[in-house]
Amino acid sequence: MEKNRDENKKDNFVIRMLKGFVIGVLAMLPGVSGGVMAVVLGVYRKAIDSIIDFFSGRNVKRSVIYLLTLGIGGVVGLFAVSFALEFILENFEMPLMYACLGMIMGGLPSFFSEAKISGGKFEKKYLVATVCGVAAVVGLVLIEQTLTEGKPWPVNVWTLMLGGAVLGFGFMVPGLSTSPLLMRVGIYKDMLNAFNSLDIIFIASMMFGILVMAAIMIILVKKAFERYPGYAYYSVFGFIIATVVFIFPGVEWSLRQLVSIVLMALGFIAALWMGGGFRAAKKEK
Repeated sequence: MEKNRDENKKDNFVIRMLKGFVIGVLAMLPGVSGGVMAVVLGVYRKAIDSIIDFFSGRNVKRSVIYLLTLGIGGVVGLFAVSFALEFILENFEMPLMYACLGMIMGGLPSFFSEAKISGGKFEKKYLVATVCGVAAVVGLVLIEQTLTEGKPWPVNVWTLMLGGAVLGFGFMVPGLSTSPLLMRVGIYKDMLNAFNSLDIIFIASMMFGILVMAAIMIILVKKAFERYPGYAYYSVFGFIIATVVFIFPGVEWSLRQLVSIVLMALGFIAALWMGGGFRAAKKEK
């Protein structure tokens, strides 16, 4: 009973919406995976379980409440960042990426805690999965660079659905950012414009692709985490390592660098708080 009460405090309505907001913001950033943050903040598996419970008729009310609060935060994050993203990336890319790095690292204690609780306590054999995770992300980046050379895609309902499916795949595979691919095929800016102008047809077409791909992937992901939790979690850790390397914006001797480091520290603290890292450390003492 006490355990349930602690869990409720850890994951209440407001904190869950904040987590959704952060995931929504990061999902829009090129080179950053919202799925990574969903994992490190401890909502990835819970969201998948809630979706499956909803469609199977189990714990429907609890599933709806969980997904709705998380989804509201995510949608607000998506729309909030879409309005300012082009300006931010052009003028403040380094501070933004450092803040993202801080949030990813701040979520790692929660990530490893969830892995341990779910049966994925660290063993040396799982390092193979971590290496495979890094290699998978590197391989996918190389493949997308090869396949997307040439002319941009024409913008129509079918390519928007396909673009949505690409995003959906990125959402379901933590650590994989698909937004650079959408930038290369010429859909990313159109996607931002659609959010900014509330183009319903554009948004609906992409959402359809996202939902179809998510439906295909969700069972596979759930089975992987249930049957092979250690390998699943530590392959995701490999995705996280690769993500950190790819989005690292470099170092320079400037005031902007100092501001970036401060933002990284703030991002680390915020993610640690949202993921329950402070409470976990307190209990261990």
